[in-house]
Amino acid sequence: MDESTRRKYRTMLKQLRAYADGMGFRYLNQFTVDELTRFRASWKDGLRSGAKKLERVRAVFRFAHEREWIPKNPAAKLKPPVGSSKPANKHPFTDEEIKKLFEACANYQTRRWSNSFAEGEVTGEQIQTFMMLLMYTGLRISDAATFNTDKLQGNNAFLFMHKTDEPVFTWIPDELIHRLKNTPLQRGKYYFIGSADGAERNGGRHVAPEAGSDFRIGGSVEDQSDSTPLPAHLRSVAASARR
Repeated sequence: MDESTRRKYRTMLKQLRAYADGMGFRYLNQFTVDELTRFRASWKDGLRSGAKKLERVRAVFRFAHEREWIPKNPAAKLKPPVGSSKPANKHPFTDEEIKKLFEACANYQTRRWSNSFAEGEVTGEQIQTFMMLLMYTGLRISDAATFNTDKLQGNNAFLFMHKTDEPVFTWIPDELIHRLKNTPLQRGKYYFIGSADGAERNGGRHVAPEAGSDFRIGGSVEDQSDSTPLPAHLRSVAASARR
């Protein structure tokens, strides 16, 4: 199980524990089908994020049932929300949208960030470099945030696909190579990371509002972290590009 999956389980369990505390529950067997249904109703996730979270809830209760910690599995009867299995209606950015995003990056005001691990700043140049890495490699935000010098060989970016357990190389242009080489390294070898988590992850929130009303950058809410500054700033850049 990779770190992003563990993080999502931790988030779900934290919410489950908070719900149990609020209901005065002390034991797992106090959860019934009706209680889990009410717990699910308290979520603010979208269809697909909610369906994924439900999978994690069912996995936890299945684990407990198989080990006879609870007499029966109340989560087994919970069904995913209607429509959650439909493919997402996603389209690549047009050249005009990308142009607006990069213009927003050029107008982005440098912002300071800090957490319990480190501190630093996020610039428009960093955000544009991060966006270009996402576009040319197809990396997930969490993987792009931890992209480092070990994964760059000439014009080839080394990617490790967790789902297939296979290494993959993808070509990236000279302009992006130049940008990466001129990006100050964090913690010795990382281009964007600034702490134990990806330092550039939160940048999107400040970029996206500048880019256009239909722009979507970044993952679900539970994928975001205050200790990963860049993708939150990505959203504010996209917001500025709407104007």
